[in-house]
Amino acid sequence: MEQNKGIGELFDEAETFRLTGKLIDAIAVYRQILIRIPNAPMVLRRLAECLIEKGVPQEAISSLEDAIRLDPEEPSQYHTLAGALRGRGRMDDALLIYRRAVDRSPDNITYLVDLAWCMADIGAMGKDRAIQEKALEILIKAQGINDRDSGIWDALAGIYKDLGDREKALECLRKALEIDPYDTDRIEIFERLSARKSTNI
Repeated sequence: MEQNKGIGELFDEAETFRLTGKLIDAIAVYRQILIRIPNAPMVLRRLAECLIEKGVPQEAISSLEDAIRLDPEEPSQYHTLAGALRGRGRMDDALLIYRRAVDRSPDNITYLVDLAWCMADIGAMGKDRAIQEKALEILIKAQGINDRDSGIWDALAGIYKDLGDREKALECLRKALEIDPYDTDRIEIFERLSARKSTNI
């Protein structure tokens, strides 16, 4: 009987479901735990992750907001919340929350890259070059932490392309391909940009 299980046993069960892709079962068990201990930020975070994967972002956002209220210094929940907000098209809110994640973990490459992508998207939508250039600054900071991360080079390429600097975009894609030469999407983008460059000569 589930009600006779301890919290630790239930959490282990939910984690096993989550890690094996049985998300509906994991969600059900996390909810059972929260009935018994509603102020459990780790459980709220895990529930939110499963809800996002199952395509229920609004409930995930509520769970993450509760987790942040209970544990305001944990950076991962800000990052997850920002991603959920961005997925809902709430770009300005996402940007604010990405910044809070970076404030709490300033050298986290993933947080920096996602913050920069969010800024770049906002800049591209509003044709705001200043925001796009700020995104470049953040990526250059990330590059200084780890210049062997192909995702950073991809992000730099995307922003340079949006800014109309095809040469720099191609240079960044070459760097990314040196690190990871088998990414088919990256190869396709590189070939398309190269072909566009040659037709303009």
